[in-house]
Amino acid sequence: MKAIYSDFKESLSSASSSPLASAPKRTHPQAPKESAPKPKAKSKAKSASSSNGKLDKSLDLSGTGNKPSLKDFLSDFKATSNISKNIVFLEYLSSVLDISPITIDHIYTCHDATGKIPGALKQSLYDTSAAGFINLPSIEDISLAVKGINWIKENRVSAQKN
Repeated sequence: MKAIYSDFKESLSSASSSPLASAPKRTHPQAPKESAPKPKAKSKAKSASSSNGKLDKSLDLSGTGNKPSLKDFLSDFKATSNISKNIVFLEYLSSVLDISPITIDHIYTCHDATGKIPGALKQSLYDTSAAGFINLPSIEDISLAVKGINWIKENRVSAQKN
């Protein structure tokens, strides 16, 4: 038993003293790799704009006739976050402009008309939905949930002044 242990101990000490001795040696030269043509990457700008919405030039948010403009309507609410703005935009599009179904392009256009467009608009809508304010079966059919309707009633600045 001692003889086996001492042989094992010697083999360990000799292997640890020369680290290159334990490295495997190549016996066959490696052939140069052929470079296959790589497929072109799709443009991120195109995919990002389609999934994040695009400007709807046919949407009139200027407030014609007896309808308020989107900016005037937005000023009636305490809407500082993207979630609260999404709620107000949905209320404006559905109640003032009578648009149905409301899509991500409509929301994108509202953000564009009132200032900064969120970098991740689609995620902003998912967050608004996760908080229970909107129904989001798809980005092509967005509507206010009961919690969103209640938010509109509770956060209208003009209603709180009375």
